[in-house]
Amino acid sequence: MSDKRKAWVKVLWTAAGVLMLLLLFAVVAHISAKSGLDRYRARLAAAGEELSLEKLIPPPVPEELNSASMFQEVITLLDSYPSNCLDTVSPPAMRMVVPGKAMIGWRQPDARDFEVTVTWAEVELALDERAGAIDLLHRMSSRPCLAFELDYHDGFRSLMRRLVYFKRLAQLLSAATVIELSRSNVPAAIAHNQALYSILNAWTNEPIVISSLVRMACAAIGFNATWEILQAPVVDDSALAALQSNIERVDFIDAAEWSLIGERAFISMNAANLRGSNSPFSSMSLAAAMGAGAGGGNWYEELWDITRLRAKETLWKVAYSYTDELRALQGCAVLINGVRSVRTNAPFVLVRDEIERELEALGLSAGELFDVLSDNPADIDPRSFISSSISSLNRTINRLMAVEAQRRLVITAIALKRYQQKHGQYPPELSALVPDFLKEVPADPADGDPLRYRVEPDGGYTLYSVGENGTDEGGDPSPEPPSNSTAWQRGRDWVWPRRATEAEVGVYWRR
Repeated sequence: MSDKRKAWVKVLWTAAGVLMLLLLFAVVAHISAKSGLDRYRARLAAAGEELSLEKLIPPPVPEELNSASMFQEVITLLDSYPSNCLDTVSPPAMRMVVPGKAMIGWRQPDARDFEVTVTWAEVELALDERAGAIDLLHRMSSRPCLAFELDYHDGFRSLMRRLVYFKRLAQLLSAATVIELSRSNVPAAIAHNQALYSILNAWTNEPIVISSLVRMACAAIGFNATWEILQAPVVDDSALAALQSNIERVDFIDAAEWSLIGERAFISMNAANLRGSNSPFSSMSLAAAMGAGAGGGNWYEELWDITRLRAKETLWKVAYSYTDELRALQGCAVLINGVRSVRTNAPFVLVRDEIERELEALGLSAGELFDVLSDNPADIDPRSFISSSISSLNRTINRLMAVEAQRRLVITAIALKRYQQKHGQYPPELSALVPDFLKEVPADPADGDPLRYRVEPDGGYTLYSVGENGTDEGGDPSPEPPSNSTAWQRGRDWVWPRRATEAEVGVYWRR
């Protein structure tokens, strides 16, 4: 054998040895990662944590207690209705015109936004056309449960269409509330508002984060309509007390915990399914499913994308899938424990900061999220294919703080209205509302102290949460520069809106 040939044989044997060592390292790392994941799951199970999706699926609800069939009828009706003005403009409910102040929607000469104006008569006609759906929504509120028989193994495909209708029904009931107030029919307005809260109280059993977030969004629509009711000169106290009681029962914190526990179970189920998939990255990308987001139209770019995609998918399966799943489960545990701390009255701001520190320690701090609708699956980082979703789930904590603060402000505002109607003025401090109008003074979820309150020289009041930064700015509703947003939860403090003057409303429409 020539020296040259011997050299090539030596190179080939060396290369084969290196490849064998790399393969051995990958196998050992794979086994070690799987063992680490198994040990972590065993610790969670020993602590009483539920990891099986099967055990989290809600049990069937007797038909006579379940309003799901009525909800399906509402969907059918909404799909059958011809388009009308409600599809382009909604009667304004607590529309902010300057920081800290909102227009009274039902007092306006018409329903409008900056591009479309419709008369109240047109809105009334549009609502009359949808009276069948509104009647069904009221009938739904008479049943204590709203539980859907979902295929939880089908992922989110069976969920999304239905969730869209929840926002539509919330907007429909909000419009009905405002139109009744414009006709001075306060009892009917309250009935519409009550129907929404009753539906939200019945819909609590889905272990899915997106369902929890949609429920929060619908509640926010309802809270805005409640603000409109509180601007009526006189409201029956018993009706206000019943409305207040219904809002007090709307629970977001337990629902958020339940949804995050469900999300953790989904993570493990999806990870197992994806390991058995021939193209795990593409299966998680709607862009790939729709033929969008990949390549630039040139065959060599598409070939390069396919090559990168297959290499990353193989790398994820062989080297990263178990460590990726482990980090995702650990990230979920951080969020779940954070919500549990909030439930025991820990301040949201402190909990949020602790969550950020723990996620950063796991390498899961907020970063640029992969967009399943438009991004190229070949751009996925195989080290964080699953665990990158924790950054998105973390946003649930901020949304939870915002909606819980709004709920407590609404409850307090109703109690203040009831006190003012009985005594002819607002109380000097919130403690005067206890026990006749409140069981206790609500805590500010942001920092754990009581909600801030003071009576103003004009006889009105300022009621607020210290908001996202956790700092009491004295009830300052203005946003941090350079923002010029009028949204009340963009202010330095989250101030329950006062009514805007006619002049302020006029300036708002002219700008």
